[in-house]
Amino acid sequence: MSTLTPETTIDADVADLEARFYEPCGTETAKDFSGAPRVARLQGTTIALLSNQKRNADRLLELVAQLLLDEHGIGATVVDKKEAMSLPAPDDQLRDLARRAEALVVAVGDCGSCSATSVMDAVAAERLGLPAVPIVTGQFQSGADMVATIQGATGFPMAYVEHPIATLDEDGLRERARAAVEQIVAILTN
Repeated sequence: MSTLTPETTIDADVADLEARFYEPCGTETAKDFSGAPRVARLQGTTIALLSNQKRNADRLLELVAQLLLDEHGIGATVVDKKEAMSLPAPDDQLRDLARRAEALVVAVGDCGSCSATSVMDAVAAERLGLPAVPIVTGQFQSGADMVATIQGATGFPMAYVEHPIATLDEDGLRERARAAVEQIVAILTN
């Protein structure tokens, strides 16, 4: 192994090489964002539930829907699933949900990529006029907040629950659903 010293000479062929350096963080482009209007109340509304199909996401959303029905009188649910948990929902899928529902709950963010795309899906739905809230575990709060900021939605409200979701039994899922519902109601109606 050789070391470069002030006296070291560089071969002429090497001196002609061009070095390029890339900023790994990229550049931040400000995006306009204004959230969708909130619903006046949940009673009688149709709530869309978008699952990323991560383990326990479907069951968590079922429990959330049941609590929203029993305690807040929602009128109906529209259930849909993403094809890939780590990719954003297609625009057509979100537009369809915006036509069929008055608000959206996205689940579940309890890892890096699924947290990021849950936030991206909720922000995209808001841009379509559909008030939305992602359910994310506290373990990934800083990442979820960063994704919202990158999407131009600094301070985007999310329902944060205790980590994990994927490995929980039925009782644990009920606890997480209960914790999420309080936040979901406040976010969608404020």
